[in-house]
Amino acid sequence: MTDNEKINLRNEATYSRRLMGTSVTDPATEKCHQCGELLHPYPKPEYWMQYPLPECCIIDGLKMCEPFRKPECADTYLAGHPAPAGEQKMAKMPAKKAKTAVERDTERGAKRDAEAAAVAASMPVDQDGLLAVAKECVELYNNAGVG
Repeated sequence: MTDNEKINLRNEATYSRRLMGTSVTDPATEKCHQCGELLHPYPKPEYWMQYPLPECCIIDGLKMCEPFRKPECADTYLAGHPAPAGEQKMAKMPAKKAKTAVERDTERGAKRDAEAAAVAASMPVDQDGLLAVAKECVELYNNAGVG
């Protein structure tokens, strides 16, 4: 079996939700369905991250060796137990269309125009009101200690 065939088998199993990853719950007793070895054959670590995390994969509800540690278990099982006929693959999401620079600039410009209109609507229109707002801004600026 070629590498491409193995990859295709794993991808099909993943898309049809037959192949999933999980943690080993009891490292001392849990064994691989295919080869019979312990799923996590490492002793208790003496320090943090001395050994890999106790992980395995599940295919059709059966725990197997982690494919990165021992890929032949999953490959052998998948080759001997292909997906049932008629099993639907998981639908792929349509690709999201990237916005062009013109579309982004148009959206940004419209947002800025709306914000400017909102600020303008909140401003007074008479000269006394405008002077009062300007005076308040100058006082806030001076009290902030800027400049």
